[in-house]
Amino acid sequence: MPTIELTVHVHKRPVPGWIGASFRTDHINAGFLEEDGVLWDELGDVVALSRQIAVVPA
Repeated sequence: MPTIELTVHVHKRPVPGWIGASFRTDHINAGFLEEDGVLWDELGDVVALSRQIAVVPA
């Protein structure tokens, strides 16, 4: 999807290993969507938060 705006807030350096991720869209309106993301490390600590505003493909 074409991104209009992307913001990422890095909270901490992850411990070595896998990174978990969850992305969720609650709002789609007038051809745009707002998506929030959370990334966490193997200890379950949040390492980053994101928000993207994008154009919904026609």
